[in-house]
Amino acid sequence: MSTKTNLHRIPLLGIILIAVGVFLLADQTGMLNLTFWNVVSGIMVLYGAVLVIRSFANDDRSKVFWGTFLFLLGLFFILDGLGLITQQYPVFVPAVFLMLGFSFLMMYLYNLRDWHILIPTVFFAGCGLLIIADELSIVFAYRFSDYFFHFWPVLLILFGLGLIAKARRNRQRQKPEPVAENTPV
Repeated sequence: MSTKTNLHRIPLLGIILIAVGVFLLADQTGMLNLTFWNVVSGIMVLYGAVLVIRSFANDDRSKVFWGTFLFLLGLFFILDGLGLITQQYPVFVPAVFLMLGFSFLMMYLYNLRDWHILIPTVFFAGCGLLIIADELSIVFAYRFSDYFFHFWPVLLILFGLGLIAKARRNRQRQKPEPVAENTPV
């Protein structure tokens, strides 16, 4: 039996019910302080993981980005709810940039020939890291936010150039090769 068939036989609702049951059991035993947002975050993590696993197993790229993003966003909220993320500086905005960067990276890892996806990967991850470096006073020379708000259209330009280059490369691959004529000897 193939992997595709095995994954479709596992109902998503069953997985969600098991996860909710584990959360409720942990709350009842005092291992976890269960709130509405903890449940929502747990469901986001679980649903995102299922989307990514199914995308890779079913050879369906369409859910890799959002599955990764939901997984990381839910994980962020869980870590925040547990008090493992210190709020010494605004951390949500750079975290979202990093989540977007990792989501694009997962799309690239799905198909390594789509190198143009590395452009938004580097952009979003770089923005997140630069915002963190700015907030921690590692970068002193300028305020990153000033440059970001002026020059963010550069991302659109680079991504567009990447798409054009990919389309051009695909057209060159699809050109029919000239057929050699067979001449009798």
